[in-house]
Amino acid sequence: MHVAALPAFANAEANRYNSLLYGEMQRLGVTVDEWRPTPRAQKRVDVVHVHWPESPLNKPRPVRAAGRGIELLAALALARQRGARVVWTAHNVSSHWRRYPRAERLFWRMFDRLVDGWIALSPTTVEAVVAAHPRLASVPHEVIPHGHYRDAYPDVSRTDARAALNVSADARVVGFVGRVKPYKGVAELMQRFRDVADVDGVLLVAGRCDDDDLARTLQRLAASDDRVRLHLTALSDRELSTWVRACDVLVLPYVDVLNSGSALLALSLGVPVLAPDRGAIADLAANVPAWVTTYDGDLTAAALAAASAAAPAGTPDLSRYEWAPIAAATAAFYRRLTGAVPTSSG
Repeated sequence: MHVAALPAFANAEANRYNSLLYGEMQRLGVTVDEWRPTPRAQKRVDVVHVHWPESPLNKPRPVRAAGRGIELLAALALARQRGARVVWTAHNVSSHWRRYPRAERLFWRMFDRLVDGWIALSPTTVEAVVAAHPRLASVPHEVIPHGHYRDAYPDVSRTDARAALNVSADARVVGFVGRVKPYKGVAELMQRFRDVADVDGVLLVAGRCDDDDLARTLQRLAASDDRVRLHLTALSDRELSTWVRACDVLVLPYVDVLNSGSALLALSLGVPVLAPDRGAIADLAANVPAWVTTYDGDLTAAALAAASAAAPAGTPDLSRYEWAPIAAATAAFYRRLTGAVPTSSG
């Protein structure tokens, strides 16, 4: 079987999800190439697998957003004309920024008609997709979870991580690590942490921030509390592991969330998670009890203090998030859509 994915391996530095999935699929004998969403770059393949099709809608310039969106839709239509099945993994059901509401409604209406099958990362995702895209209720779909990140990043001990960041071994540390964007609620996290009455508490915030206004807000909030460590630059793999492993709990105070690779990254590194009871976070909390704590409504100082003081023993059981069965289930879904019969190994 020949699969072209958008993206397949091109985003490996920013997110290992795709490269881990397709690397495992290649070991199963599936040919995987990078897909280019331009009509002239189209080759005949069995499946075009699209992740984050809403990316063009996040562009700040309307002309560029419209151009990229139209280009993607046209390339998908051409791929289907040439016999490919279009598969969508629903990481989100809309763009994060929602800059162009009317254009976005039109985009999804056209995109949904091009989808031959879709993958939800959790049962909750199925509900969200059907609510946002009713046409897809009758389109073939499967629930196939997001895999873990164990062995994907350098192994850094908690002791070494804290030493590298000059954080006391006895400090109660909460943190946010990853790309810093408005919808992720980092400013609200910093405001709530100011209300935590713990002189030994530490808040770590690390990750690239491309929003200048947000960066200035975070810098102002950090300047008012000497317990906050702010590092708004891109992180290497080792730096990412170091900042996460230094935490007692990773906080994901998202204003809007459906799925979270960051939560699985934290669990993969043996760090508990505190996040809102929204989207697939609830499914993750049910599957990895004691390691994922959820809250309703707004984040509170009490929730932060309680989460940083409760340390589960051992390591989380992530057996249901192994990549081999995830890749096998994805390949089986491809075969279901294309009518392909797997080659017998006997």
